Amino acid sequence: MIEIIPKKELTAFDIKYLREISGKSISQIKSASLNGECICCFEAFENNWQDDRVILSSISKLYSQKTDAPFYVKLCEYDEYLSPSQLHELLLDLRSQELAEQKSSDLENGFISNYEDFEPHDEDWI
Repeated sequence: MIEIIPKKELTAFDIKYLREISGKSISQIKSASLNGECICCFEAFENNWQDDRVILSSISKLYSQKTDAPFYVKLCEYDEYLSPSQLHELLLDLRSQELAEQKSSDLENGFISNYEDFEPHDEDWI
């Protein structure tokens, strides 16, 4: 599970962005910021994955472009925060898993006769 944790020092713009990705109130974001708590979690291939993966891609881009992104990213299984490049690599790996599943499914269901005939079912999101 990928967790987004707000940093302690937040501007009004930072809070606005964090509200957009998390759906949390200003007070919830400020509280999470002070306590180092997660404001939103993303579980790969679960629930609203089609929407979540687009949000994660947006988060990854901001995280990579801004040295002062208003959040940290971590995997709940580990105590360390992910670097922007680690998050990007994780998302690339998840996309690779999606494509592998699509290929296998198409092959099993007879939609393609070999892997070379495969075309992704959706556009790249990362």
